[in-house]
Amino acid sequence: MLVFIRMTSRVQSALGLVILLSISAWIAYNNSDLPEFGANHDDSIYFVSAKSLAEGHGYHIPSLVEDPFQTKYGPLFPIYMSLAWRIQPAFPANLRIATLLTWITIPVFLFLSMQLYRQWGFKGARLWILLFLLAINPYIIHFGINIFSEMFFTCLLLGAMLCLNRSGVKWVILAGVIGGFAYLARSAGVALLVSAPLVMMWRKERRSAMLFAVSMAPFFIGWTLWTRAHQFAGADEILTYYTNYFGYARFAISPSDLPVLLWKNADGLLYAFGAMAMPEVTSVLIVKILTQVLGVAMIAGIVRLAKRGIAWHYAAFGAISSAILLVWYFPPNERFILPLAPLLLAGFVTEMENLLGLLRSSVRHKDFSQRFVAYGFGGVLAAVLIGAVALQFFTLFSVMPDAARQKRETALEDRAAYRWMVEHLPQNAAFIAFNDPVLYLNTGHAAFSVIFPPKFWYRDDRAGMVAFYAQLADFARAHGAAYLYSTSQDLDREVGGEDKEAVMKAITTNPALIPIEHLKGGTIYQIR
Repeated sequence: MLVFIRMTSRVQSALGLVILLSISAWIAYNNSDLPEFGANHDDSIYFVSAKSLAEGHGYHIPSLVEDPFQTKYGPLFPIYMSLAWRIQPAFPANLRIATLLTWITIPVFLFLSMQLYRQWGFKGARLWILLFLLAINPYIIHFGINIFSEMFFTCLLLGAMLCLNRSGVKWVILAGVIGGFAYLARSAGVALLVSAPLVMMWRKERRSAMLFAVSMAPFFIGWTLWTRAHQFAGADEILTYYTNYFGYARFAISPSDLPVLLWKNADGLLYAFGAMAMPEVTSVLIVKILTQVLGVAMIAGIVRLAKRGIAWHYAAFGAISSAILLVWYFPPNERFILPLAPLLLAGFVTEMENLLGLLRSSVRHKDFSQRFVAYGFGGVLAAVLIGAVALQFFTLFSVMPDAARQKRETALEDRAAYRWMVEHLPQNAAFIAFNDPVLYLNTGHAAFSVIFPPKFWYRDDRAGMVAFYAQLADFARAHGAAYLYSTSQDLDREVGGEDKEAVMKAITTNPALIPIEHLKGGTIYQIR
């Protein structure tokens, strides 16, 4: 009888996960051509590095003229993505295989999250509410079906957390090894090398702290030594961006920018926390404030869990990761905090439970005014929560399909330009292009992107932005590029509004850039 009950419970859990996965599976199926491939740049860099690995050329960035070693991103995710190239060497046909490989991380993520929540004591309706919130989260689905390392990394992180919550030497060592693989998937994993031993030392588990550090450290040391041995050695801004996280800091920001960097990063980080419950689909101020309030509620809930002795390791990892993001030279967004999603939503549900408990007490109060305020606050809270869930579905079934449709149309226009390049330009012609790896994969032409230094955004320095992009011809000559491919979609990931218009005007009126072909998707310029 007990076996039957257990089997029934497992079947119910499996069936529940299948139902929850149906949304992401349907979206992945309808977007298996990856219409937004290259829009965020990192995904296409991962994919060209995976191509280099699959073809036996080593861990390089073959899309660049210099073909440097890939010393910026850990090798584990590109190794995984190289399977798509090994199964189907033809691009873009292999994007469908890449979509399947990345989507696989979503069921693994949900299963591991379920196990972690159970370790924390969540069960019944509370457990399924949390899994539902994860399963319909637009950011989890978006980064789980596109070629990004976040979900791959998060699965490894959750595996390490599950091991850390168990007692015994073998679990500590296994946690360290999994943590090492997580670091090789994404450099953000270094936070675990600090947080786990700190928690163990706080608990006076010195032997466990040492075992974990000894188990994870070889991965950190090995990758560090390899990158040092193969690092691009020059002081070139473009190549430094592509190959060195820390080396690029001197171009990205200056010490005098630290106060505004901290202020803007704190604002963005809190907004990104709240966006895990209320997606960022509008810039209306009141919505942003509500989103940040939800972010505060998440933090409060995590503190409550920690006070109960729950989620210490995850909370410590989240605290150190957030501290890194506060001082990092790129504005934090939902992508960067995605590995914290299971923790943030657990904190969110915990804090909502606490508020509901307070409301129950207030509605039973003898004083009418207390009951009136409680009913009013409860109504507002219900409206916010219903609105947050509605925004999740609106993002999934309206915002994301619209974005995919627009990107699909843009990709068709770009392919016409790529065909023209192949037919009319020399085979060794190199380009500046904002989606440079995509151009390379479609044409075989080496290309690079002139990356916008974040310091101009932090300073609100429009003149600096324009002056920087006015140097395109100089950047091209320094890297042997003779052509520029410019489209109306350029700079969308970096600047917007009037800033984008000013920068595009500086490009189109630059006398060193000679238009040689106008196409529907954009213009091909020859560098004077």
